[in-house]
Amino acid sequence: MTLAAGQHLDHKYWLLHTLGQGAFGEVWLARDTVLGNHHVAIKFLTAANPDKDKEFLVEMRALAGLNLPGIVTFHHHFRHQKQLALVMEHCAGGSLAQRLRDKQPVDAQVWVNQVVQWMLQLCDTLAAVHARGLVHHDIKPPNILLRDDMAVIADFGIVNTTGGTVIYSSPGKGLGLARRDDAREDIYALGVTLLELLNRGHPWVKLTGDVLEAAKRQRTLPAGLDEPTWLIEIALRAIHPEPALRFQSAADMASALRARCVPVSVDRNAMKAHRAVLAGEQALKRGNWRKAESAAVVALIRVFAAIVLCLNR
Repeated sequence: MTLAAGQHLDHKYWLLHTLGQGAFGEVWLARDTVLGNHHVAIKFLTAANPDKDKEFLVEMRALAGLNLPGIVTFHHHFRHQKQLALVMEHCAGGSLAQRLRDKQPVDAQVWVNQVVQWMLQLCDTLAAVHARGLVHHDIKPPNILLRDDMAVIADFGIVNTTGGTVIYSSPGKGLGLARRDDAREDIYALGVTLLELLNRGHPWVKLTGDVLEAAKRQRTLPAGLDEPTWLIEIALRAIHPEPALRFQSAADMASALRARCVPVSVDRNAMKAHRAVLAGEQALKRGNWRKAESAAVVALIRVFAAIVLCLNR
């Protein structure tokens, strides 16, 4: 597919310049010549597949039907050289990824307050999306756009699949254990995004393979990232390697953000289970099978206790 600035597509869109590229498509800023100075973002999907395109459009219409302010507005679609083009609102504030790259000097407390506001907006949006049985599966700063400083979610291209970006995906997804309808996968990615915003950079950006997976399991934090403690604890809860010990819903995470703390009863079980898992891993490395088995039993008991607490809340 050939695209260039100045092209006139679908009888009304003038392409201006690219906004970005990704695994699933190329995004262009365009001017709607029918509406005058109105600008839109057009995403051209890279692969032409009529069956998948049809399924994708069903999901996009379902999302549009939610009419949520926290989701990028989907206007309509057309085809260009047999490829699907999605016409969406243009969020002039760019993405959270661009905001992070700007590295503009910001007072630490002002930045934390802004991050909390964005997180609350994202939690509220995801709670509504998840209530309809939809899971995004690729929450990350490039897919979070800013509309008048409000965080809105874009790129639902792999909604209800088990795809995603590795450094934002849970350890379970890497092992093929994630379910397409498990909203806790979005919780995990949102927790990583929270850490990235606090650190002003992804905590594991230089890690790959087994080293990356170990950092995920151990929830390794960047050196010097220790304030504010309550917000880091919320992020750590969101990225727990055991799904049962994460926040069980976006609403739960929002409640913790508003209360500025993690529920103590569940957090204790989470910490004890996590410590047991780490002790078991060390025992296995030393060949101490009996101690590893004992640690596994303790971890399972704590996981079960956490599940019971969650169900009884």
